[in-house]
Amino acid sequence: MIKAVIDTNVLVSAFWTPNRRSPTVRIADAITKDLFTPLYSPQMIVEYREVLSRSKFAFSEDEVHNLVSPTPTLNSNS
Repeated sequence: MIKAVIDTNVLVSAFWTPNRRSPTVRIADAITKDLFTPLYSPQMIVEYREVLSRSKFAFSEDEVHNLVSPTPTLNSNS
């Protein structure tokens, strides 16, 4: 299976755009359909949480948790 690192901007754009056919939404859909394995470093998880928790996005704490968790993390054995 393909493994890929997802940039924070891609993730945020996927949740923010009204265009359900945008490339970022297609990437998020591919993740949910297990078409590839997303990889994240612990620092990226912190960044995702910080960005998605901004008031302009209006996600609740539970929504942010559900959007970001569970995620495979990068390590030297991957």
